[in-house]
Amino acid sequence: MACREAICAVCGRELAVSYCSGCGRLGCVDCLVQYDPVRRFCRDCLARGASEFKPEALEPLKKVVRRVFGS
Repeated sequence: MACREAICAVCGRELAVSYCSGCGRLGCVDCLVQYDPVRRFCRDCLARGASEFKPEALEPLKKVVRRVFGS
């Protein structure tokens, strides 16, 4: 059984591999699209035209890291 925080927030079924650079949701390989060599976006953000990196999108990922590593 996988940790709830490691499940894709888009489909809710697969393990997350990264996060969306637009909204910060964790996503699996099927739900995230590689936009450029660094950024991935969920299909919802791509549909809205997201292309600018938003630093606040890292907050959900930072919470998971703090919870897992206790820092």
